Amino acid sequence: GLFAAVATGGIAVALALLVACGGQTDSDSSGWDDDAADDDTADDDHDYVEYVPLTDPEGRTIIARGANYMGMEFGWFHHEPEDFQRMASWGFNVVRLPIAWSYLEPEPGVWDESYLVDVVEPVVGYAHDAGLMVILDMHQWKWSPCCGGNGAPVWTCADIDGGDIEWIIQADLFWDHPEYLDHLVATWEMVAEFFSGDDRIWAYDLFNEPNAGFSSLPPMCENQLFRPLFVRLIEAIRKHHPEPYVIVEPSIVNSAGLPFVMDPLPYDRIIYSPHLYPGNIADGRTGYWFGKGMLESHIQMRVNEANERGMPLLIGETGIGSAADGAEAYVRDTTELFDEYLVSFTWWCYWRDDDGMGLLNRAGEEKDLFIKYLSRPYPKATAGVLRSFSFDVDKKVFTVEFENKPDLSPEVEIFIPADRHYPNGFVVECSDEEGTYSYSFDEDTQTLTVVCNPDEPGHRITVAPRSG
Repeated sequence: GLFAAVATGGIAVALALLVACGGQTDSDSSGWDDDAADDDTADDDHDYVEYVPLTDPEGRTIIARGANYMGMEFGWFHHEPEDFQRMASWGFNVVRLPIAWSYLEPEPGVWDESYLVDVVEPVVGYAHDAGLMVILDMHQWKWSPCCGGNGAPVWTCADIDGGDIEWIIQADLFWDHPEYLDHLVATWEMVAEFFSGDDRIWAYDLFNEPNAGFSSLPPMCENQLFRPLFVRLIEAIRKHHPEPYVIVEPSIVNSAGLPFVMDPLPYDRIIYSPHLYPGNIADGRTGYWFGKGMLESHIQMRVNEANERGMPLLIGETGIGSAADGAEAYVRDTTELFDEYLVSFTWWCYWRDDDGMGLLNRAGEEKDLFIKYLSRPYPKATAGVLRSFSFDVDKKVFTVEFENKPDLSPEVEIFIPADRHYPNGFVVECSDEEGTYSYSFDEDTQTLTVVCNPDEPGHRITVAPRSG
């Protein structure tokens, strides 16, 4: 969801402070390992990121790249199989699907499974058939339909007229009712039981942009309110469906630059998924006024927060209005930094509009200023320890480096959008001795597979345009 509203109280104080200080984080808040420079595997000019990777069942490191596809949190926006096939053609391998509690429990204690059967499950099938991993996200935007948004059922709302900030007041009052938390836990348990054993679900996102109203400053809510709820939700989900990742998010104000202070959770396969909207760009109109330095400081903070807790990182949302000043530069800089920091993400969002955050225009055509950067080479799966990757969008040169990992034969699968970036073909080079490595390219999936020499401890692969 988008955090862009006129607010008062704690949320307004937090945003005012961020604007006043430019959203900058401490200059030492880096995502780099300071000791990596002493490692003989490290590049002379670059310290490698030490991070907890996302992995697949084979133990390979995966990079998840994709988009949010909004609609089901509002009931239904007529998703079609072709939408997911198009995302896959861009190289996306994951889709985040917002759903809403209000449709699952429209009346207290009355759960409507038809929403899962008739709406959610078919869309999960479309995504899976296109080769996309699925994140089911329990969404809220402006808290509830009673506030003109989506999320919590209307029956949880107080009978008030809060005007433009009613969504903040309703969220604030919600936490005074522990029985509402019981209902949310039961709702998630129903969802997990419905999809029990279904390997199409890659992850469950517990609570989009958790909101505690005027108590949303992280030291006021993340350990006091959100963490106890998350523990209950994880237990309820994994009782029925233990295999998928579970995604936890920080407080809603985190996306503007505040830190994540929640204590570590005592579970494995938990993803940390903050949202990235520096400088209030979530409103879809504000431009890229703050520059790459501030953008990088936000990303560094999130990398650090994940590393400190031993959690993989996935940026659950970021985006900018296509008509906003500097929109193309924002996409270019963000994707470069995501590569540099080995970041997985789901962009906001796959939708159709002319001037907003949609990746398509109203005619259903892709917006080039987004897709030419989002559809880029990246290592989808690495049988080894991924160290770095980058793509020079001007020279069309992609490079990936990885090291051997015990019990895995060194191999990497790279998405290569050949028609988009290499119309005259491409050449592949590897640091392994010639004749000791091999590669193949699947045109249907646009996947380059490079099998490396297990006798070499590390490997550097370069893809560049074919001359002439």
